[in-house]
Amino acid sequence: MKDPGNVIFACENCLHWVARFDHGGPPEGECRRHAPRPVSKPGRDTVRAAWPRTDPEAWCGEFAPDPVCLVEVEQEPST
Repeated sequence: MKDPGNVIFACENCLHWVARFDHGGPPEGECRRHAPRPVSKPGRDTVRAAWPRTDPEAWCGEFAPDPVCLVEVEQEPST
């Protein structure tokens, strides 16, 4: 039986989060709950769109459990 009550509220367990490990540092990912937002870097005249980057352990009020993260829960035998 799948039990959504056992999911830890964290970005890495969210339906909207995509892991990114392309920078060689600690793991992080992108929240894709909303459309990308404009981002500019200091000293540059260009603006690009990007999703917010988050740590895997972070979470927000719009957390939605990823069905892949739902764990199988064994029923304890009744005595």
